[in-house]
Amino acid sequence: MRRPRGSASDGGVRQGNGGSTGPALGPALVRLVSGSGSIVLGGLSLAVLAGSGAVAVLLLQRQSPRGLMLIGGVALIAGAGLTLLAVTFGSVPGFFIGTVITGIGFGGGFQGAIRSVMPLAAPHQRAGMLSVVYVISYLAMGLPAVIAGFLLVHEGDLLATAVQYGAAVMVLAALALLGVARPARLAEAVPAARQARVAEAVPAARQTGVAEGASAVRSAAGGGAGGWPRTAQPGPGQPGRPR
Repeated sequence: MRRPRGSASDGGVRQGNGGSTGPALGPALVRLVSGSGSIVLGGLSLAVLAGSGAVAVLLLQRQSPRGLMLIGGVALIAGAGLTLLAVTFGSVPGFFIGTVITGIGFGGGFQGAIRSVMPLAAPHQRAGMLSVVYVISYLAMGLPAVIAGFLLVHEGDLLATAVQYGAAVMVLAALALLGVARPARLAEAVPAARQARVAEAVPAARQTGVAEGASAVRSAAGGGAGGWPRTAQPGPGQPGRPR
């Protein structure tokens, strides 16, 4: 259980970082891109991020946990990259499209992380495990926001901070993808090895069964394990006994 928990927790941390981009820098980036100080636009970026994540959870609920985490990682990389391009070139539609894709990655990845670990826990452990997952995820969302605010205050360059933040999200999402893909390769190798061992063992078991069956038949017929039963010889005083 340690390996799946570690993989899912890593995925939740790295994809939680992507979900913290909007709350941390979203309103300021909207103001930078659009040139408007409207509070509605700033709040709209957060609503788009959360709403797209919720819709992604509903639409992708039939996907496997691994599929959800793969989709989430790819969407985070694409969304963060598109958002950075939109901020760099001042495109408001591109910014919101990138936010939608980032929200899909955040929602899908977080749901995949939870669904990966919860079935592995015993019923009396699920509450504690879910608490750990949420604590890790909220730390992954909160700490990067604090770091981004610190860099923004001391550097004073919102665009540079956004680029650094987005690059870190893309790197962490790529690491999450590698962490999800590695157990899958191991999981494919283990059944193949088991099938090979079974394929080797079945003929031997069949031959052993045939040999044991033949021995049992010979024993039941009175010949013992050494061979088939010998022809009975007449005893003393019986007809056919040579004198």
